[in-house]
Amino acid sequence: MKRYIKLRVDPGTSDGIAAFFAEDSIGSLWKELVHALSSCASIGEERKVQDFVHALYSCGEAGAADSREHLRICAFRAEHLTRCVKGLLQFTGAESELPDGLLWFMADGKVHGNANALLKPFTDKANKALPKNKTHLFLATTESSERALRDKTFGVATLGNMQFVYVLSKDKPQVGQKSRIHDASSTNATPNYGPYDRPLRQEIWHVKQGHKGKLYGSALVPAGGKVEGDPGVELDPTPRSTDLVPFTWHGLPVKWYEESKHCYNGVGWIHFTCSDIVLPQLALRDKVPYWGLCHTQEHHDALSKEITNHIFHCLQDPKHWLYEIELVQLLKGDAVGPHSASENTPTKGSGLAAANASGLEQQGAKSGSAAPKAKSASAGSSGKTLGGGKKSEDLLARLMALDDGEVE
Repeated sequence: MKRYIKLRVDPGTSDGIAAFFAEDSIGSLWKELVHALSSCASIGEERKVQDFVHALYSCGEAGAADSREHLRICAFRAEHLTRCVKGLLQFTGAESELPDGLLWFMADGKVHGNANALLKPFTDKANKALPKNKTHLFLATTESSERALRDKTFGVATLGNMQFVYVLSKDKPQVGQKSRIHDASSTNATPNYGPYDRPLRQEIWHVKQGHKGKLYGSALVPAGGKVEGDPGVELDPTPRSTDLVPFTWHGLPVKWYEESKHCYNGVGWIHFTCSDIVLPQLALRDKVPYWGLCHTQEHHDALSKEITNHIFHCLQDPKHWLYEIELVQLLKGDAVGPHSASENTPTKGSGLAAANASGLEQQGAKSGSAAPKAKSASAGSSGKTLGGGKKSEDLLARLMALDDGEVE
């Protein structure tokens, strides 16, 4: 896997998660941020603007309901959340307060009763709530993008498009006031974001319905009862086991990832509810570390393959912002062909909506580094990929080495 992307399999314990952070580069990045703060404090300087590693937990992606999953998220996974939070706290050594250098983004999956449950694991050894700064953000998605995934939903106020996101930190985040990327008339002083389009159905990772049990494991959660706005299986049939369906129906908008990183000075991602290719690709574009926790080994292996395949699509597509002429030159004379059918055959599309070019330029100017420009309003892929598995990995490593030095 590329130097920027690290996937891990849920070990089932907070000790296991803490051990991962001790071994992986995302943990080293956090230590560097804390060291920088300590160095300023030691000479009596106050750091007015601070960078953060962002730790994201999204209830909508924490698992999947075993029925009508396109209409509802899975039941709240309290044990999963607890080991994620406790594992990261254990690694940082935090006992009486939240650690420096970390911002926690806790998304409720549009189920607003999840608020208290999302905050419950943030406790000390005596099970007392840790003091924290909490900011309440509101993330709206467009009705058109919601209907693209739930087109048969009917009734009044049944198509949820408002998500609450709680940002937790030790102190009030010192990020400075800045204009939004996608709405220059607004700044990060306001708590409302959107409405943004969710990724199109053809742009996200698809798997066979019958294979989801192996990929999710215990994260495929039993669900019962009728969903409000559900027209029933006659009008909205249940997918067959051989149908290709989104691995997750409840991913977050691309523009939200971009805005949260920009507005809150993100320099790396910890994604406890890793499920799709969208955020890893954004991390690769921005050249920041991405650490994702997968549900099972099968999920880890399939997602790793999907990310690699999609990156190769985009690297060879002149219309995509990831296009690299060096790779095209390396591939001259090599066999290139269409995807072969498999349990997890990728669908066409970039897996990432084309970013707003002016917004990316603005973001790059503010951070002091040039951001890649979107080369087209369309993020479609070429529909071709490399023919060989090991050969593909070797060529990807060679390409990354051309730009970034030694590949992990």
